[in-house]
Parts: sequence; structure tokens; C-alpha cells
Amino acid sequence: IWSNDPHCARCRKLVAYPHGFELDHKQALFKEGTNDDENMQVLCPPCHQVKTAQDCGYKERAKFDAQGKAPPKDWQSKYPEPVKPDVSGLPELPEGWVWASGEQLCEFITKGTTPPKEHNSDKQKTIPFLRVTNLTDRGELDLADKVFVPAETHQGFLARSMVYPGDVLMNIVGPPLGQVALVPSTVAEWNINQAIAIFRAVNGVLPSFVCRYLLSSVAQRWLKARSKTTAGQTNLTLEVCRSLPFPL
Repeated sequence: IWSNDPHCARCRKLVAYPHGFELDHKQALFKEGTNDDENMQVLCPPCHQVKTAQDCGYKERAKFDAQGKAPPKDWQSKYPEPVKPDVSGLPELPEGWVWASGEQLCEFITKGTTPPKEHNSDKQKTIPFLRVTNLTDRGELDLADKVFVPAETHQGFLARSMVYPGDVLMNIVGPPLGQVALVPSTVAEWNINQAIAIFRAVNGVLPSFVCRYLLSSVAQRWLKARSKTTAGQTNLTLEVCRSLPFPL
């Protein structure tokens, strides 16, 4: 299945064999889907996590409907919808415009990981490993200071934080906050540490728009107003990033 199309069926990113993807049922088994190859697809781990949560939510609702019962209180808390934007303190938009949260605009928003020493071996290191120093306030990467990790670590321990061209990166640990970069197509795959968040836009939303808005004064003020500072370190949570309002 992977050899026929080595791309995530949702975000269309190239995924590596054998650790960079997971097989998924297009139509879930509880919806009478089969294990035939025609019903299987390749998904990257973050996209598979999102689809599984959606499938589980549908399954639970179908179970209640079949039994003629009303779902119990707060049953959906296990299968949350994307968070709504926090628009407090933001200007009114022109007619026809709306505020949408980062989570509504993105396939997912997550952060990277730093591998322990045992996963950062002396094997050949070929995958660029991005840190906050590689992000800028211009929306592009600064690769003057390069660090690499082994492909085995990238496809294994760091699989959940793989980065691809078109992803938008923002640091969530500072100071300074507000460093953003649109990942270029010069390298097919990258990875990031835990101080950087990935914004992977859904189809129909330009990554360049996400990048430019994250750099805007409106977004920067909103994010910094919700940051927390401890022992001289300023932090943003993923929950704050997911609820960031974008004008559409």
C-alpha cells in the first residue's frame, strides 16, 4: 500500500518506510469497512491520531442512536471538536469575515521532541534538526547553525515531530517569542525540538497566510498576552496556539 503511494492520504506529505506512517481503514470496521487493500490508506501519525478520534466519536454516537438512547452528559469530551477562537480584545471584522481558531485551520498543531543521547548515536546524521535559533522574525529559516539527527531516529523516536515543506513553525519558548518560519522545499524532511510548535494548514489554507499572520502585530500581541514567564523563561502552551484567532 505504501509502495503504491508513499504519501499521507490526508496532508499529502511524503512518509518514510517503515516507521513514518500508519495504516488506516478508510471506512472504519464498525461502519462495515473491510481489511481489503482497497479500504486501506497510509496516514502520518498525527493525521492518523486525528482521524481515529473522529472515528471513535462517530462510533459512540452511532451506538447510542442504535439503542434509541440519548448520549450521557459530556460524552463528547473524549472526542473533542476543534477549539473555538478566543476573540476577547480583538477588533470587529468586516462583513463576511469570521474569526477561526488555529486548530480549525490546521490538520494539527503540536510540538517537537529532543531525543535522548541513546537515540542520537554516532550513525550518519542526515536529517536537519531545527531549534529556536533557526527561526526568525522574517518568516524564513536561518540555517547558519545546523544540527542533524540520524534518519533512524527521525523515523522512529522523533516520528511524531517530522516536519515537511509547507509546515509553519513558531517557537513556544523564549525570550524572545514570535519567531516564525515557513519550511522551504529545499529538504524533503526535517525535525524539531520541544521548543517549537508545528502548524500544518488544512487543504485550502495557504501556509504562507498562516506564517504571515503569526508574524503580524495582532497575533504577536495576542500570544504574548497569554504567555507565562517562570524563572526568566517565557512559554506558550499548545492550547493557546490552538485557540489563536485567525481572520478569514
